[in-house]
Amino acid sequence: MTNKPPFQRPLRVGLVGTGIGSLHAAGIARMPQLATLAAICGLDAAAVNALATRYGVEKTTSRYEDLLSDPSLDVIDLCVPHDEHMPMAIAAARAGKHILIEKPLARTLEEADAILEAVQNAGVTLMMGHNQRYYAHHARAKALIDAGVIGKPYLIVASVHVHGQIDGFRRFLKHAGGGTLIDSGVHRFDLIRWIMGEVETVFAQTGRFLQMQMEGEDCAVVTLRFRSGAIGSFSCSWSAKGPAPEETLQIFGPYGSIYTEDHTRTLRLFTERPTPELEDVRQFVFPVDQAESIRRMLEAHFTHLQQGLPPPITGMDGRASLELSMASYRSAQTGQPVHLPLQGENQR
Repeated sequence: MTNKPPFQRPLRVGLVGTGIGSLHAAGIARMPQLATLAAICGLDAAAVNALATRYGVEKTTSRYEDLLSDPSLDVIDLCVPHDEHMPMAIAAARAGKHILIEKPLARTLEEADAILEAVQNAGVTLMMGHNQRYYAHHARAKALIDAGVIGKPYLIVASVHVHGQIDGFRRFLKHAGGGTLIDSGVHRFDLIRWIMGEVETVFAQTGRFLQMQMEGEDCAVVTLRFRSGAIGSFSCSWSAKGPAPEETLQIFGPYGSIYTEDHTRTLRLFTERPTPELEDVRQFVFPVDQAESIRRMLEAHFTHLQQGLPPPITGMDGRASLELSMASYRSAQTGQPVHLPLQGENQR
């Protein structure tokens, strides 16, 4: 919990980055009772100015230090390449700013721990940008599982199968920290933990098949054993050519199963214990896209921060999903199962 008192006014947010940051800006603009987008920082002056004009933001800058030195800003929202997460987050914490950081938390567990230590020492709050929990089909799936509709899950099968040219910082290990597993994979690892609980053992295979401009992997297959005894698998590819992209979860329990797909925003439920109130979710398309999931995530984080409560997705949650990526990399490198928590050297 933050050492700072709850806020009695809308939070003033400084946004850094204009890529996925543009969706953060749109979300903040839709919650004036909770937050105001007060400043935008970025190296692309045209993109910064376009966002500022669209949302009526007066303060723009290319210097991150200008945000940190502004006493009117409460929150720094970091939407920047992975290698900038640690130095920017630590600087924000030392400046007394609360922090929202896009996934992954960092490139390595050492970097993640440095961020968490700085946040703890400064008494500020770190909020993780795992927006996929806020897709309505994922939230409903979690609620159904928690209600026991399919019983205690014993198997999860997850996938990210997409295809498109990977460019920018994601091509380079020194900037991204890895390939698809540390990027798209971290989102799915967060969902897997959220639904199934903590992982005990990981075994992974990785490869690069089509995205040869990348240094990291474009495909990975991971098998998981959970502390509960349940098992799972995760197939993650940026080179999966098909009729349509798919990002899925299939969760099986003794009384049925739940299937979700992100691009169609679909949930399908089968249960041997049907009740009348479940009829409307047997197969349902939820009107929540990526932009709305980000808005809902920001709303949840900012509501908790205003009330002086811990964030709904913490820095430790971010570290745990990153640890699954690191364990997968170690397993792929050694050809052996890897037990959690990781011990010793954990960088690629």
